[in-house]
Amino acid sequence: MCMKRTTLVLIFLAFYLSSICQPVSPIPGGAGKIVFTAAGGTATNFIVDPDWRVTTLQAGAVWGQYGNIQGTAFYKDEWHKGYIILKGNRIIKDISLSYNIYENQIYYLKDSQALVLDASIPVEEFGIYDHKEDTNQLTVFRCAYPSVGRNNEKTFYQVIANDRIQLLRHYGKSIIESVNLASAPDKSFFDSETWFVYNASENKITQIKKNKNSLEDAIPQYSNIIQSIIQERNLKLKTENEWASLFDELNTRVK
Repeated sequence: MCMKRTTLVLIFLAFYLSSICQPVSPIPGGAGKIVFTAAGGTATNFIVDPDWRVTTLQAGAVWGQYGNIQGTAFYKDEWHKGYIILKGNRIIKDISLSYNIYENQIYYLKDSQALVLDASIPVEEFGIYDHKEDTNQLTVFRCAYPSVGRNNEKTFYQVIANDRIQLLRHYGKSIIESVNLASAPDKSFFDSETWFVYNASENKITQIKKNKNSLEDAIPQYSNIIQSIIQERNLKLKTENEWASLFDELNTRVK
């Protein structure tokens, strides 16, 4: 697929539903439209962008690369099917997405053009399906968490475990330079990840290290339960699946 190098910003011209609309799953409504069912049973158009009016992004990424910087700014280089949930539980389904980690931006594919959701769009969550090896794995990203460190309420986190006590991962991308005496400095993207625990009952998010002691420090009121689960299941907490298993069981015991 031939991709234009110029990245375009998607401008929503009218994204608020009329007051009679209820948030439900969308059904096809023609080019550029997602249709929601209104309270009275009449289909009401939620206009994503009726004319697909776009403007050129003056600063930032061109699609797939940043000049001569090695590596990628994206979660995945390929387009993947996914969904977007807007504020008010309004859902846009079955669209091709890519996530720019460096800019914390969602890219959307329309007619072979890469569009960027404007920062004013009230996105609360998006999901990307990874169709590989006959699997349909879904990776969920969510924002609207309390500010912590350099992260704010618009920062997206991958949700590893979802419930009252959530396990989150934040992906980071930074640009580093290496000195090359024979030519200009080489620039490349440096990948990082940070883990967090979110306690929904307290609306509190805490950064943790990937070990038991750090987890217990983050939620000390559940320390005894955490120790019991680890012992019962003989968890080493070396893999993401073990962490997810711990949080799944923890949430069944703290409800």
